[in-house]
Amino acid sequence: MATRSTPKPPQTLCVVSVGYTQILLPADVGLKLAGLLRGAVEVKRRYDTEAHREIFEIEDELRVEYSSIKADQVRRAAAQPPVAPPLLALCHELPKLPRPSKLL
Repeated sequence: MATRSTPKPPQTLCVVSVGYTQILLPADVGLKLAGLLRGAVEVKRRYDTEAHREIFEIEDELRVEYSSIKADQVRRAAAQPPVAPPLLALCHELPKLPRPSKLL
């Protein structure tokens, strides 16, 4: 006698926002991450030429936000065609210059 498999419940998901970055995670992992980042601060890294080492300057408290979402809210972004860097596009439009010997 074959047994019916019970359908899996949809995975509970979340988005953790850290600063201006959003990260999609399973809800239980997202809760842990948000908890670990509580109390963290943003820093700016720079090189101190007098001390000859890197220093980290505290800027502000890190913005961390947790949002529960449903699986049907997630979509894969449509593939975008690669865009040529503007400088390369300009190089193809430049006229060919005569060789220096022909200028004299």
